[in-house]
Amino acid sequence: MITGDVPFEKTTDFIDCYNRFFEYHNDSFDYIFSLDIPIWGGEKNTRHLTKKNLKRFNEKSIQDSLSVIKKNPVLADKWFFVWHFKFQSQFDIWSDIFMSQNVSQYTSNYAIGGQVGLRKMAEEANGKRLDFTPFTAMAFLCLAEHLSGPLANKQFKLHVLGIYNIIDRFQLILIDKLFSSFLSEHNLPTPEITHDTINYTRSGLYDARKLKPYSFNGQSLDRYENIFKIPDSLLRKIYFNETLYNGFISERDRQKEFKEFDDVSFIVPLSVYSNLEQDLFLEHIEKQYNLCDDLSELNINRVASVILQDHPDYFSISQKDEIINNLSALQHCMKLLRNGDIEGLKVVVKHYIKMLSLDDPF
Repeated sequence: MITGDVPFEKTTDFIDCYNRFFEYHNDSFDYIFSLDIPIWGGEKNTRHLTKKNLKRFNEKSIQDSLSVIKKNPVLADKWFFVWHFKFQSQFDIWSDIFMSQNVSQYTSNYAIGGQVGLRKMAEEANGKRLDFTPFTAMAFLCLAEHLSGPLANKQFKLHVLGIYNIIDRFQLILIDKLFSSFLSEHNLPTPEITHDTINYTRSGLYDARKLKPYSFNGQSLDRYENIFKIPDSLLRKIYFNETLYNGFISERDRQKEFKEFDDVSFIVPLSVYSNLEQDLFLEHIEKQYNLCDDLSELNINRVASVILQDHPDYFSISQKDEIINNLSALQHCMKLLRNGDIEGLKVVVKHYIKMLSLDDPF
């Protein structure tokens, strides 16, 4: 749909195929995202980009999926409701579908869509770097809606689609900590917060020759300028048997000799390890500066300066505004969440949409 491979005229057939798969082949997957149709790609479909079509087909998709869940309620635990907000039209329509279809009565699983390429789109539209994480308020809105519904006692799950930027990953770690603490205060289950990690693999496949891996030493990150600088003891930790280890060494030797890789997938475990180590480091940063425990009292400008000063090899001065804006957003959204102010959170989401300044195609 998004790329234009499925023509607009086949939208209903596509929805029907999805829901037949959901109903009759649910043993073949652990989780499934709702079928969201945020746009019909391709020039030939431009004339179909109307709010009427956007609501009509996405409403049908959700209605049909909920009908499947009603027949087989255990499927609700596998199904994630994907909520879009990139454009005002999308946010209004998905919010209306969420309410009119009583989604919170059926699932406690949420996902935030529309993040793929969003930073680049916003930067091109505004002519400057995006200095905030777009999904922050949406994450809080999803939790607030969950808590206001009949499934509040069930575990809340949230997946953010399409992110890989370090600042966004850092923000999600902070959101996870804040949500966990807040729900614990109310004796509710610990949430499960996740995001796409495909880039952990893709960077190994497509940027293998440029890879500069990280390893977390408990206090800071050790960075290796290339794959030849990595200690053998660390390599054997990552490539834990002789087959994997020898495969990596063979590919590394080919790079050293400026030859093409025979099997670049041997670089992938190193890339995944490096990204996971960065996540551990970001979790350490949160603990080191008590960012979440003391959030309401935090001197944001001061702590942002200290983080940049203490970790200049990882955070750049250009990221200071992002850190400040994100921590400020967390302070504000956390206050709204504590007050159960769903409408206030919607106002913040709409403010973010305006700051993205994207041309709404609908």
